[in-house]
Amino acid sequence: MDTFQQGLMFISQSAEWLLNQPSLVPGYDTLHGHYMSELTAAGLAYQGKFVHSSRLAEAIRHVYPDSLLAAIQCDFDEDKEYSWPFRLIKELKLRKANHPLRHLLLIGLLGHTTKSFFRIQDASDGKGDLIVPMLASTYKPSQHRNVRKAVLDQNSSTNTAANISRKPEAAQLSKRLFGTGPWPCLNVTCHLYRQPVIKNCHVAKHWEKRTFDVGVFSCVCGFTYRRNGRDKSSADQFRFDSVKEYGGIWKERFCSLWGDLTLSIHKMGHLLGVAHNTVKLQAVLLGLEFPRKGPGSKIAQAEIGREWRNPPRKRIKRSPAAKPTPRDRYRRELLRVIKKNPSATRSRLDKHLASQPYRWLYKHDREWLEAHQPPPFKRTESSRKVDWATRDAQLAKEVRLAAKQIRSTEGRPVRMTVSVIGRHLDKYALLTHKKLTGKMPLTVQALSELVETYMVFTIRSIRWAARCYLREGTIPTLTALSRRAGMTTTTTHKPEIRAVINEELESLRNTSDVSGIKAA
Repeated sequence: MDTFQQGLMFISQSAEWLLNQPSLVPGYDTLHGHYMSELTAAGLAYQGKFVHSSRLAEAIRHVYPDSLLAAIQCDFDEDKEYSWPFRLIKELKLRKANHPLRHLLLIGLLGHTTKSFFRIQDASDGKGDLIVPMLASTYKPSQHRNVRKAVLDQNSSTNTAANISRKPEAAQLSKRLFGTGPWPCLNVTCHLYRQPVIKNCHVAKHWEKRTFDVGVFSCVCGFTYRRNGRDKSSADQFRFDSVKEYGGIWKERFCSLWGDLTLSIHKMGHLLGVAHNTVKLQAVLLGLEFPRKGPGSKIAQAEIGREWRNPPRKRIKRSPAAKPTPRDRYRRELLRVIKKNPSATRSRLDKHLASQPYRWLYKHDREWLEAHQPPPFKRTESSRKVDWATRDAQLAKEVRLAAKQIRSTEGRPVRMTVSVIGRHLDKYALLTHKKLTGKMPLTVQALSELVETYMVFTIRSIRWAARCYLREGTIPTLTALSRRAGMTTTTTHKPEIRAVINEELESLRNTSDVSGIKAA
């Protein structure tokens, strides 16, 4: 059995065993503890806290073939820190879940089965023994631990020799990342600004992203800056990503600029080569007076000239005037609107002219509102009289005529309803009004006679479909006749409908011109 088949067998058997353990809920902390103890024992972690992520990714590549990782969609790029081997253990501390296949791959890498990893000892359960563990013959995880132990056990002379041998490697790394040097001083307050005076470059790991290399450059003026990553052009030597120490010359210049009231903080930041927020922070760290007097050059000069010409006067505190209450304010506003619109009704005041004052007073000051708002509007009865008897008779005739026209229309039948008749006469609102029953009884009677029930309309549709087949000279099946009539399956099986269908089919078969009819 090759490694590909062995890996698939291990994953399938481990998944089957886990699915048969409904009570096994280890939790994030338990998983993290098991992983860290096993990874430390395998030399893939140290101090029980830190994981050698790059070494772990290398081990996964050694044990599992790339074809297997690609087949189960667990492939990764070991050069990118967001790949799953770099995040699997870390995200357990953050209470984040990963795909179960990744956990099974890691358990198999550590030489465990799922049963042995979770420390389950059950003599009556033999299913866990059937899991074929991943063999560690292709990769020896303990070799890193042995090498690390051997290095720690060497004497001080060996360590010194190793450090000396590593110096050329550090020099080559800085040369590859940041050039050969010397590098410029980037302190704008120094007389060596942008001159190549820095001869040494210290390469360190980024404090947060450990896969990034950071170059640390320090000038004789005390200004120390960091630059991340690799230089892509010659202009990159004149940039920095962060400042580690500003130095004495920069701080001395900062203190002198801070006392100049004609300079704003933004102008100071431009002269010192930093952002305005950095200026504020350094002022606090240096113990300078903050907030600073004199926000800007123009304002500061104007303030200085004004104080010299006109000494400040003592301001006399006056008691603030009593603010009007909402009641008084809304009363005045409503009276102003009523005076401006004398013919406005109560509804117009409420909805359009003074909604907020009117509603507030209606809720909190009803008596005052009733005394000052316009009188209620009274509608006068209309002098126009409607002859409902004549209108009823005329409308009943129109309804019957409309029904006749609708029935005579060629094509598929239309069910006769009040809505259809109303839309045909363009009097839908009148025919569907609730007061139609009491005022126009003839129209109501005509509608009750003409409106079809669903059953009556279905029978009419069946007879229409049969006439269509008769004209075409075709004998349809029961299903074809029902479909052409527009019926559902439920309607077809009703006894009264089935009787009409059979009657029409029999009539078609008994037609005198049977010889010219063909089956549908």
